[in-house]
Amino acid sequence: MPTVKRFEPIFRNKGLKALQDPKLFARVFVGENGFSIEWPGELDMYAGRILEMALEQKGRHDAVAFIRWRWKHGLTLTAAAEALGLSRRQVAYYASGERKVPRHILLALKGWEAEQESAVA
Repeated sequence: MPTVKRFEPIFRNKGLKALQDPKLFARVFVGENGFSIEWPGELDMYAGRILEMALEQKGRHDAVAFIRWRWKHGLTLTAAAEALGLSRRQVAYYASGERKVPRHILLALKGWEAEQESAVA
């Protein structure tokens, strides 16, 4: 019989503890606007977080860092592309995890943040 992997966030997050019940977990549905998955009892997970967890599970920490940088600064794909001097398509590849984010781009994220912070100060 095949082994079933545990959905780890349920065992790490106290707010999702009720979902350890397989019957409740099976009652999942897509949220109203399609940006989350939900369960009865006002339990939900944002689609972006699910993507982030999937990339972490695949060992794609580069893509997670890129996504978190965009979210932290509220950047659209277009704005992120302009900030980094890249094409929007390339940024979309990095944001989806489809392509590995090169080290020099990850360093550029830090440089961009430092530049923004010094402009405010």
